[in-house]
Order: sequence, then structure tokens, then C-alpha cells
Amino acid sequence: MKINLLVKIFLPLLCFSCVNVLAAETYPSKPIRLIVPYPPGGSTDALARQLGLRLSVQLKQPVLVDNRPGGNSAIAAQAVAAAPADGYTLFIVDPTALAINPSLYKKLPYDPNEFIPVSLLARFSFSLLVPAASPVTSVKEFVAYAKTKQDHLSFGSAGSGTPTHLGMEMLKVAA
Repeated sequence: MKINLLVKIFLPLLCFSCVNVLAAETYPSKPIRLIVPYPPGGSTDALARQLGLRLSVQLKQPVLVDNRPGGNSAIAAQAVAAAPADGYTLFIVDPTALAINPSLYKKLPYDPNEFIPVSLLARFSFSLLVPAASPVTSVKEFVAYAKTKQDHLSFGSAGSGTPTHLGMEMLKVAA
């Protein structure tokens, strides 16, 4: 009697649980898109391409790097936010899209709180470089030199509102 009851109750449950496991799709079953908010050729793009190659080998699915520059990373962030939340669209992001843009813009085409961090991929340091022939050999000397050449110095960054741009603006204010 006890065995008959077990067979009537647990056998159907066991069968239904097996059906769910068999019906589940193995991830990934299609190519993965890795969105980069900068143009090809920069450090973030190079990191994304190396990551894409390694993930392709490990996951046995193509990982396609999709460069979406512009809008201070907002164009890429909007594309990721609009994609289905199925794990097939990934975003290589620096602080710009999720931390800086909400401070700079009243309205964004995406909600920064809807993104979930998956992994820290890299850490980048800022460097202050001058030509080797320059008389400057320290930050202190650079600040003194810059004060005498206020209208004749320039710096490069990936664009307005990027970490490198804001870092130099912070140096200008501090100096």
C-alpha cells in the first residue's frame, strides 16, 4: 500500500521535473553581443575584443563586439537597456554611463539603476605625460608651468564628461 502511494504521488512529480530540465535551453545557444561605448581602436575596445575572443572559445558561441560610440556613452547604454534581459547583450562600461552621466544630465534615455554589474574586468590609471624635452619633471612643476602658459596648453580626452576630461578639470580647479 505504501509503495503504491509513493508511485502514484512521486513518480508523476519526478517525470514533470525531468520534463522541465529537458526543456530548459542551454546558455548560450546563440551569439552574444558585447556593446562598447567607444569607437574601435581605443583601450576599452581592445579589452572588449580580447574578452570576446576568450568568451567565444569558452562558451563555444560567437561574441560579437558592437561599438556604439557617442552621447558620452548614452547611445551604448540605451542600446543595452532596450535589449531583452536574456544574457545575450553585455555592456563594457566605465563610470561614464552609470555614475557620471546621471550627475551631468537631467534626463537620460536609460535608467542607470536597471544595470547589474557582472564582473570587474580591468582597472585603468590616469597618467599625466609631457614631452621628454619639456622642462617639467613633476606635477608640482607642471602646475607652475601651466600657470605661466594658461592659454597655450591643451590636453586630450575621449570627449566632454568622460573620466579623463573630468580628471583634468579637477586638476585645473585644484591647481
